[in-house]
Amino acid sequence: MHLKNSSVLFDFSQPNLSCNWQPITDTVMGGHSTAEVMQIHEGVLCFRGQLHCGARGGFASIRCAPHRISLHGWHGLLLRVRGDGKRYHLRLRPNDELDGLSYQAAFQTTAGDWREYSLLFEEFIPIFRNWKVMGAPPLPLGHIYSLGFVIADRQSGSFELHVEWIALFRHEYTGAQSNKVD
Repeated sequence: MHLKNSSVLFDFSQPNLSCNWQPITDTVMGGHSTAEVMQIHEGVLCFRGQLHCGARGGFASIRCAPHRISLHGWHGLLLRVRGDGKRYHLRLRPNDELDGLSYQAAFQTTAGDWREYSLLFEEFIPIFRNWKVMGAPPLPLGHIYSLGFVIADRQSGSFELHVEWIALFRHEYTGAQSNKVD
């Protein structure tokens, strides 16, 4: 795969997933959601499970093991995913803390369709445990230490997101749809 004006961070068609991906769900706060992550035969990363919304939860996520990724000179992230018609977030962590301030941008999938989404760094909003943090600085464009996918927003039921690749891109890239979702 070659994308002009981009740099591939994760190409899941390769035998090695490039990092260790771990699921984190609302069970950490008494919820009952489940999530698993695996590489499937089609050469994609599969994030799937059951979301149970209630008083103690309603989220499932996966996150790559910490390692530094430089954002210098790039304008955003590009994803190629096949979704289930649900809304997901790509979440970035600017430090190596297990919990703390992170930044996320949403994208709405179309059931069964492969799509490319471009998420500009300026669209990432600061959050702490899925709550917007007012007055926080914008996403620092130095390094991020991990990234991951989250499903929440009271979308009870089964979910499944397939990810073929994730890349950094510059504004000159014109192949993906912009997907600013509030």
